[in-house]
Formats: sequence, C-alpha cells, structure tokens
Amino acid sequence: MKEKEPVSIKSNGILNSLEKQLALARRLEKVYQNRPNPRDFIGAMAGTKSAGEYTREKIEEDEKYVNDTKAVIEKSNKEKGLEIFSMLESGFSLSEMMQAMIVDRINKGMFPNFKAIMTSERDDLRVGIDAVLKREEGKYLGAAFDFTVSSKESDIENKLQKSWLFEIKGHSIPIVKYFKDLDTGFKGSLMVPKFIIGGSKKEIEFFTEKYLEGKENELNEHPFKYLMVKQIEEQLKAALLFFEKNNNKKEYDFIHSQYKKIDLFIKELKKDINYNEYIKSKEFFEYKKQNIAYNSMKRFYFEKNNLF
Repeated sequence: MKEKEPVSIKSNGILNSLEKQLALARRLEKVYQNRPNPRDFIGAMAGTKSAGEYTREKIEEDEKYVNDTKAVIEKSNKEKGLEIFSMLESGFSLSEMMQAMIVDRINKGMFPNFKAIMTSERDDLRVGIDAVLKREEGKYLGAAFDFTVSSKESDIENKLQKSWLFEIKGHSIPIVKYFKDLDTGFKGSLMVPKFIIGGSKKEIEFFTEKYLEGKENELNEHPFKYLMVKQIEEQLKAALLFFEKNNNKKEYDFIHSQYKKIDLFIKELKKDINYNEYIKSKEFFEYKKQNIAYNSMKRFYFEKNNLF
C-alpha cells in the first residue's frame, strides 16, 4: 500500500479554553443525550428475574453513588487547583472527552457494521465501562471500553493489573447494569468483557480541534482507530493464552468461551477496516511507538505469560 505522510498531532492549548470545551460539548450533545437514564428503568423490568435491581430504592442508591463520587472528584481537582472543565492531568475530564468523540465517530462510519453505545454514569464510575461496542444487526458480542487518558505508564499499568486480577484471574466478566439499545429497544443488564483504551492529551487536543473546525469526518481514518484495535488485541492475546494454559480448570470455561467469541468479533472488525494491511505501514509503526498505553499493554502481555 502507498505510504502516507506521518500524522502530525499539534498541541494548541485547546483544553485550557473553557469556551472551546463548551463548544465541543455542544457538538457532542446527542452522544450524551443517548446515555441510559436509570430513572427510565423503574418498573420497566417488572416480571423479569432482575426486577429487584431496578426498584426506585435501588436506582436512588445508584444515583447517590454517582453524585457522591462526582463530588469527591470535583473536590480533589479543586484542591489541585484545576478548573472543573479543565482537569488536564487528572484524566477524568479528558477521558470523557475522548469517549464521547470516539463513540460519535464509531456511530458515523469509523468502524463499518459496528455501533457504540455509551453507558450510564453509574456504570462508567462503578464498573469502569464507558461504552459498549456491538455489531449493527444487534449482536452484543462486543467489547466494553474503558477509555483512559494519561501520560503516566503507572496509571495504565494499574488499570491493567486490576483488570487482570479481578476479571481474568478472577474469571469475572463485568456487568453493565443500565444498558439501553436505541436500535432494538432492548433494556436491561449486559455482560461484556472490558478492554482498556489509552490515548494522550495531545490526541484529545487534535481530535477536539478537528471537531471545532467541522472536519471530524477526517478522524475516521486517523491512526488512533487502528491503535484502539491493536490495544484490544494485546489484551485479548494475553487473556486467551492464560485461559489456554489453565484449560484444565473448570472455573475458566465460561469466561474462556466468551473471550473466544470476542476474538471472532474483533477479527470481523479488522476485516472491515483492512487492519492487517494498514498496521504494516511505516505511518502506523511510527505512530504506535509514541503511545504509552500500547507499549504498557504489550509489556504487560509478555510479563503475565512469562514470555521474557
């Protein structure tokens, strides 16, 4: 394939401008409007086995958890001298910007035949899942994303370690409590394997600038699209190798079967975007070298499977 010029990601201080951040929020308003509202689940699950999880009392408990958690985050950032709308290295506001833009791009052609659905604030904060990826025909064999923005390898590694202990070694698949599919009308809980997706502040600035220039469609072919898949692939390889090494232990049978389904799911996605061809390009080689999250994931994969 013809080599492209390396992608330039410039930093222009856009994240320090409250006016520009609010302008971005307006551009992404529909993405946030489509987040599931727990109040819509009251009574909707009557007659189902999980009805007890959607009582008014249980939903109010979840709302209190969200409000209390956000208050702690805001207090922490104020103490650090950070503005509410410009949390910079705290990662919270940046990851929200990132997840909203990526969800919007996926739903507008970044990954053909796939859609992304944002989770409720409760599932974002308590379960650590920002969005769910699914095939357009309504199959939920998708990856649950946990978007992370950090310049510190330790932040990425801590998330990977926590996920490995509780989900892989602990053979526990996360459950999104408030899931609502706008296409099929399905409403309820959803069990989905989680994958960490990491980006940088500079990438967020670049994406934001494109949105504010009205050129967001250009982002559908940005190298970060392929890097997201590469990051999922690294985590998936590590998990599958671990399960194969422990295939004599019955407790891993179910989660192993679910991860094998995800493997097929990701292979379909890779075909749709000509992934195997693009990742051989010099452009992608240079791009991924600079991504802290990817490098952390690759090293983590080798360490966890004693491949050094």
